Amino acid sequence: MTSYSLDKIMIRSFINEVPSLFLLFILVLTLSCFATGIFFLTKKFLPSVTQKQSNQFLTLLITIISSNYAFLLGLVIINLWQNYAHTKSIVLMEANQLALMTLDSLALPSPLQDELLATINRYIHHVTYEEWPAMRLGIITPFSDSSLIKFFHTIGSYSPQTEMEKTFFHEFLTHMNGVLENRRLRWNSVENHLALPMIVILLTIIILISFLLSLFKSDNKNIHLFTVITATSILSFNVGIAILLSYPFSGQLSINPTPYTENILSRFSEK
Repeated sequence: MTSYSLDKIMIRSFINEVPSLFLLFILVLTLSCFATGIFFLTKKFLPSVTQKQSNQFLTLLITIISSNYAFLLGLVIINLWQNYAHTKSIVLMEANQLALMTLDSLALPSPLQDELLATINRYIHHVTYEEWPAMRLGIITPFSDSSLIKFFHTIGSYSPQTEMEKTFFHEFLTHMNGVLENRRLRWNSVENHLALPMIVILLTIIILISFLLSLFKSDNKNIHLFTVITATSILSFNVGIAILLSYPFSGQLSINPTPYTENILSRFSEK
């Protein structure tokens, strides 16, 4: 199943093309400009609201909204970071299972050994050169690729003879099942991202907070504006971090396929 949605076309492409720090800078700058515009429009068109008598009420309102927003945003970032770390561990586990399959196959008879190693080689090339670019774009490719089917055809046509062969053959099957399980979890992680409506909500609340801060009555307009811009910048920076963590296979912070080409798997690294 291949799915194309607005976030895949726009957000992932933007994250892939723009450096992470520059993306954060653009987001902070854009929202800061919005906040600045809101500040001056508020002072011009809502002068009756921006009175010192309203400051106590605004303080209470902003405290309630900001504390709830900070709690929500904190939960989102923590959850996304845990998902990012879990996805990285899934990739490492899949690579480890492939390494163990490689070692197990070396203890099997030569004709079968050569065929299994060739199949592992095809699978790793499929993952690193076909699946990874697709995951970077958020595209889900069909599960029934030829390398996986080849595994089942190869092992289904072989019957181990000695106890040693039975032991290593059983271990090979166990690790192969581990590869398939972690591969499925890896693909599920591609779709497990921050939904576009949620991103819009988080950004909209920042604009709301900047508007409420602008309603304060202050004696020093420059300090007041600096406070609004600073609060907006901090919140938008945190939302930017959440967006980057939301796509573990896209952008500069993306998880790479290096584990599939390290240690014993380095024998398959040449394309």
